[in-house]
Amino acid sequence: MGKIVTLAQMTVSGTPGTGVITLGSASTGFQSFAAAGVNNGDVISYSIVDGSNFEYGQGTYASSGPTLTRTTIQGSSNAGAAVSLTSAAIVAVSALATDFYSTACLGAFRNLQASATGTGANITETFDELVVENASNIYQILRSGSLTSSLATSGANGIDNSAPQTVTVTIASPGVFTLNGHGFPLNAPVVLATSGALPTGYTAGTTYYVTAPTTNTFQLSATKGGSAINSTGSQSGTHTVASVLAVSSWYSKWVIWNGTTVAGLLSSSTTNPVLPSGYTHKARTGWVYTDSSGSKYPLSFVQFGRRVQYKVAASSNVAALPTVASGVNGSTSTPTWVSVSTANFSPPTAAAIVVVVLGANSGACAVAPSNAYGAVNTGSNRPPVVGYVQAGSQINISQGAIVFETANTIYVASDNASNSVQCFGWEDNL
Repeated sequence: MGKIVTLAQMTVSGTPGTGVITLGSASTGFQSFAAAGVNNGDVISYSIVDGSNFEYGQGTYASSGPTLTRTTIQGSSNAGAAVSLTSAAIVAVSALATDFYSTACLGAFRNLQASATGTGANITETFDELVVENASNIYQILRSGSLTSSLATSGANGIDNSAPQTVTVTIASPGVFTLNGHGFPLNAPVVLATSGALPTGYTAGTTYYVTAPTTNTFQLSATKGGSAINSTGSQSGTHTVASVLAVSSWYSKWVIWNGTTVAGLLSSSTTNPVLPSGYTHKARTGWVYTDSSGSKYPLSFVQFGRRVQYKVAASSNVAALPTVASGVNGSTSTPTWVSVSTANFSPPTAAAIVVVVLGANSGACAVAPSNAYGAVNTGSNRPPVVGYVQAGSQINISQGAIVFETANTIYVASDNASNSVQCFGWEDNL
């Protein structure tokens, strides 16, 4: 969103053409940008009229000159490109339609759908409308989108590993990597490169997994859920980190835009994918999870809006719903609850998980969002999702959605070896 002020309109100095605009004086009856409250470095929404030509968008104001640099052109009489301005051009600070989209609208969508077959690397996605944002918090509504991304390629419509990011390494036990706003979640797969030598403990080109992530730092493990690697020795050169394709790993799914072309992007980062050259706007639209085979295909799924469901198909990599927990866990009568991670079944930003609970052979199986619930046969405070067979060899199946009270964690109590909890899907916090 560009800064908006009141009654700010100015002439231009010289003939700006398509380049940086040097501003002249305030138009009669208007204020200069500075007098209206525009400060050095502010991004403003502007409109330009030059005879029968027009242009509008966002630009960055500099008090020296003063000048206006056109950063995002939203429309013009020159087919959306910069108008070659003459000395007669008039530049105004204007409220544009996109200025009325609040930050809450980022990622807002209408009829967002996506899917993967589980038999290839492709992910298809369509939407009627989607709001994307650039680094200056300027929004754009994309309409009638249809795209295909692939885990088998890099850059636009592929993985964001075509432009690795520079990272610094603190030699310690364990070693600490610093990259401001990296967005890597726990167990995100990454690969290192260097122009010199990495500290002892790390090898360029090897897949590592993020552990102990904070806003600006992270550590690395050789395996998912493993211990952080200690670093020793010395280092030289410039080090970089990038997303890498790995088995059984989550990749955030994005729609990106370069002012003309809509594309997809897949990333190990939750919040900060590396945009291909020329792309400026983005919105996260979901996640995919790779299978454990050498192909590393996305698991078969269908998505409608925030709801995602595993799609079972005999010929795909989801021949049956994935099992989150099975057998005896804790006690259903005491009760004793066992904390179970769903990190391999629901993504880092999931708000809820949909479970299928099977109770069998005179047994019971219960699922809850915390350990604050009572026994399955209690008169009050019963668990929200229960599969319960009082007697005999029958099977009882229940389905329910659990909103996470602790990220990617559910609580299970089960008293029979044949019981199980499966993941049917999740709801994403888009």
